[in-house]
Amino acid sequence: MTRRFLNQAMVLWGAIIAVLWISLSTIFGELLQPFKDFLAVTFTHHWIGKSIITVAIVFLFFCAAWMFRRTDMQTIPRGLVWLLFWVSLCGVIAIIIFFALHAF
Repeated sequence: MTRRFLNQAMVLWGAIIAVLWISLSTIFGELLQPFKDFLAVTFTHHWIGKSIITVAIVFLFFCAAWMFRRTDMQTIPRGLVWLLFWVSLCGVIAIIIFFALHAF
């Protein structure tokens, strides 16, 4: 029986898209009241809605990583790791800047 390994690129793409979703939905939720209301009505609270959608994104990409397993042990895709780092950093900076402009 051949051992199969998760597709690491798929897992990283799931994390990248989840970070983008969290950052953008946080900012747009504050700017667009209908979007925030939609999350609140659909999931009982907008925080719960963003969390459930985030978990769904990660779960779907993990399932894809499982479905597209590889027989070779791949090296960690460094480009995607760096992309995840920069997307996360930009998301944090965007939320901090938005908060500073929104609060003051």
